[in-house]
Amino acid sequence: MIVFVSGNLQLPGEVHLLKFIQMFNLLPTPQGSFCVNNDIFRLNYA
Repeated sequence: MIVFVSGNLQLPGEVHLLKFIQMFNLLPTPQGSFCVNNDIFRLNYA
């Protein structure tokens, strides 16, 4: 399963929002849960 997330992040004491994207790959485990196989996070400062 591939999950793609995008949104805004606000740091404590900051007025401006930072945009971010994150994509990760979830693999099922034999126990019936999921494990993160690969994670990519990008913070856009512009």
